[in-house]
Amino acid sequence: PPCGSGPYIFKSWQAKRKTILERNPRWKGPEAAFSEIHVYPMTDAKSGEMAFEAGQLDCAEISVESVEAFSRSLPPNSYQETHPGGRNYWLGMNQENPALKDIRVRRAIQYGIDVDAVVEAAWFGLAKPSTGPIPEGIVGHRPKTLIPPKGDPDKARALLKEAGVELPLHLTLDSNSDSLERTAIQVIQWSLKKIGIEVHLQPQDNNSFLNIGMEEKGEQWRDVQLFFQSFIGGADPYYSIVWFTTEQMGQWNWERFSSEEFDRLNALAMAATDVDERDRMYRRMQDLMEESGCFRWITNGVMPYLIRDTIKPAFRPDGYPILRGFRPAGSAS
Repeated sequence: PPCGSGPYIFKSWQAKRKTILERNPRWKGPEAAFSEIHVYPMTDAKSGEMAFEAGQLDCAEISVESVEAFSRSLPPNSYQETHPGGRNYWLGMNQENPALKDIRVRRAIQYGIDVDAVVEAAWFGLAKPSTGPIPEGIVGHRPKTLIPPKGDPDKARALLKEAGVELPLHLTLDSNSDSLERTAIQVIQWSLKKIGIEVHLQPQDNNSFLNIGMEEKGEQWRDVQLFFQSFIGGADPYYSIVWFTTEQMGQWNWERFSSEEFDRLNALAMAATDVDERDRMYRRMQDLMEESGCFRWITNGVMPYLIRDTIKPAFRPDGYPILRGFRPAGSAS
């Protein structure tokens, strides 16, 4: 790299295997706590759990379904922490698909989904329903959604009747194929069946899934109806919101959501320096998203970890590790 800063510098990288950070000899601040930090990328949390139990890791993110089991029987010389997550999970609807053009149908789907049940089943009660893409603790976080997390099946059925929909309505739902998201979409399928919507689930590997709404990949975006999506946000609300602007249609805005007010507020909020003003603008933008009927917010998730009792870790508010903040156990902060 052309430059580096902080107590650690980049030493080496092996694709999909390991990254090594080492002490920065030119760093003038407090000395780095460790001579090296080895980071292992693991797309499967179960692999991290096994590596931790084998003594190969000092800190590992684990799956939500393992939290209860580890709380009953921890590996030797370890402890467990669960942090609020910063990832945004939601159900999106492609409003340009013929089956979803009527906003009353989209709003029926919003009201038909029991978010409480989805979160309880997929996150084992560790997470809580979200109020939008901006998680708690970040500027622009909304205190509540316009539609209650529990939904309203009676209102959903009334909207479908008003729209003249012949039941059962058949829709497809695309998602990633990992176990957490499969559980979430199964509960969504169960919720929507109660209001007369039959959902065909289409879980797929991540590489295939990330192409379904991209115009540059072909015409398959036209067939997309419902999809269960997630992405990591950031410390600034801009990063959680910008993907839904009109110019993102056909890229990451798979809902094909478009609002002049939303786009205008996005530009103003990026330039605003008054925190309260930014907060109001980002809250309004999330209202506009929900009012469109294209989104049903699910959760921001959680980040559970197993940690060796020889270290004292540090984490961001969204649950991701701050490696420069890791210390040996018992050392001063």
